[in-house]
Amino acid sequence: MKLPLFSSIIIILLLASAACSNYESNTYKNYATKFDRNLTQYHINMENVAIPIDSITNHSYPVYHNASIKGISYLAGYYRKTHNIDVFDLNSKSFIKHINLEHHGPHGIEDVRGLYIHNWDSIFIHSTFNIYLINSNGQVIKSFNLLDEDLFKGLEKGSLTSTISFGIHYSVTRNSFFLNFIPNSVEFGTKEYYSKPFIAEYFLDNDSLRLIPIPYSKYFIDNHVGFLSVPAVSIYNNKIYVCFQGESNIYSYDMENNKITTYGGQSRYSKNVAKPIDLNASFDMKLRHRLESPMFFNLIYDPFREFFYRLHFGDMDSMGSNIRGPFHDKSLYLMVFNKDLELIKELKLEDHKYIPSFYGISYEGLFLNANHDLSNNLSGDFANFKLIKINITE
Repeated sequence: MKLPLFSSIIIILLLASAACSNYESNTYKNYATKFDRNLTQYHINMENVAIPIDSITNHSYPVYHNASIKGISYLAGYYRKTHNIDVFDLNSKSFIKHINLEHHGPHGIEDVRGLYIHNWDSIFIHSTFNIYLINSNGQVIKSFNLLDEDLFKGLEKGSLTSTISFGIHYSVTRNSFFLNFIPNSVEFGTKEYYSKPFIAEYFLDNDSLRLIPIPYSKYFIDNHVGFLSVPAVSIYNNKIYVCFQGESNIYSYDMENNKITTYGGQSRYSKNVAKPIDLNASFDMKLRHRLESPMFFNLIYDPFREFFYRLHFGDMDSMGSNIRGPFHDKSLYLMVFNKDLELIKELKLEDHKYIPSFYGISYEGLFLNANHDLSNNLSGDFANFKLIKINITE
């Protein structure tokens, strides 16, 4: 029996809807979810902060670090053009100094991929093949060779590196630093690749290495999402926190008991996972997929309020023909969690205002980088921030 044309169309639409619903239900199956708390005790203020800078200081840095030293909160960034580390005092909202690095000689550092300031006499620099320990004068105190074959005895061989979403971290309690581990034996994007550890811990006491057995998200093992499977890693209070760029879930790994916990971090404004993409898709298709999908960044810990913050780009229906351009038109959102990673608040931030890299934390609040290149009235004489203050009233 033939169905009328209208009935056939309705059936097709229902099947398509069911398929889409099934995709969504599979996506969120077994995902932990937390809901907003009562917000009456939280009050949010935003304040513009313009910090005067000199002609050799930049507005934004892809390699940077927040440090708290003797009660003062600092934000430091590496500027490749000048080969300097530039330091801001967030307490006084002022630029304070350049740490000049040398390219060659006994104190030479060719490039900077990661930065961690423990104190002014212990600054860890990740270069391509080495970790350098320097002081505030840029003098190299000690170096560690990341290509040393003895490091990988009994372990799978790989590369130790830093990325924009995973910088070097130093633990004073463990006297170790952490880096991104990339296995050499398997191809990126395969199920084998995602079954490998992606964090390495280097112990300074005996120059040994261990691979931390945190798995990739099961969603990425089952579904290839290209660039968006990259883990965004933060380490606080003996815990490693992981936010994969292509999904909203948050994972923690407790280094004392080796326990992995999954938290929900679902956005009300955007999709919460990136759709799969073919492993053999062209570079342009992979780039378009990345630009049109949601993208979740590192957790930011606020020790003054015991909060966590996370920024994320929303998804877009189409980037048009400008797939090689920056994220000019992506909407940016801020999520605020309590210490148990329960969602307190989610805000849509003003468009064309913020760059999600290079942020700071002080006793006043969160300093977001407000130097978007489409912002009006930006001056080269200032580094611009938006200070987000969250006051708690009992």
